[in-house]
Amino acid sequence: MGLHTQIIDDMRKAIGGDKAKLAALRFLVGEFTHIPNEELGKYPNKELPDEKVVSIIRKCIASEQTLASPNKTHIEVLESYLPAEVDDAEILAWIQGNVDFSQFKNKMQAMKPIMTQFAGRADGNRVKKILEAI
Repeated sequence: MGLHTQIIDDMRKAIGGDKAKLAALRFLVGEFTHIPNEELGKYPNKELPDEKVVSIIRKCIASEQTLASPNKTHIEVLESYLPAEVDDAEILAWIQGNVDFSQFKNKMQAMKPIMTQFAGRADGNRVKKILEAI
């Protein structure tokens, strides 16, 4: 089951129960409806891929955090659907084992393959600092 389906199922389960979780999930599912039908039609069963769902969740969290009084419960519910972040040591080990810096003009050009490997699990600023330290 993909993340998209899991969120919809969890929303249905929250009906009549946890109102804060239900509100957060309804908001998130509402954001899924902003995907144009042409793009949504590319996906099997019109289920968004996990990468797209994670991107939408991160956007929603960032939006909530910009409010004068962000809803912390809302943010916690959304964050619970994000994949676990990788630590700096794991990122560094992958870079050392998989990135050939001779293929790039400078180290920062290695960001793309690194971010592809750790899609949704590593912050770009952290990866940049690790590359600068190498």
